[in-house]
Amino acid sequence: FNARAERRGLVWSAVSRGLAIERGAHLVGPMATAALEALATRGVELAPPLRKPAQVTHEDLAGAQRIIALYDPEHRPLVVQRYPEWVQHVEYWRAPDVDELTPQEGLALIEREVLA
Repeated sequence: FNARAERRGLVWSAVSRGLAIERGAHLVGPMATAALEALATRGVELAPPLRKPAQVTHEDLAGAQRIIALYDPEHRPLVVQRYPEWVQHVEYWRAPDVDELTPQEGLALIEREVLA
């Protein structure tokens, strides 16, 4: 999103936060290798250092103009449990993780949503 927004001269930016980063047993770095590869094929290079995943905070939610959770069935229950006052303010997409789709399929879904 950020690369496309910059190319179009938009002043918007996106940041990524996790709803339950303590559950990320498979987190091995700042981003999934498949995501980095997909960005590279689209001409997007991220300048190091890349930060590690960060837990969302109430301040993050309050400061956001748009809040998106990538996978409704997984993320809505976490929002209900941890941030119930924000449930109706979150836009829930249907982009499952790699346990349901290949990285390429999931990233294609996310890209379609970003472009829409």
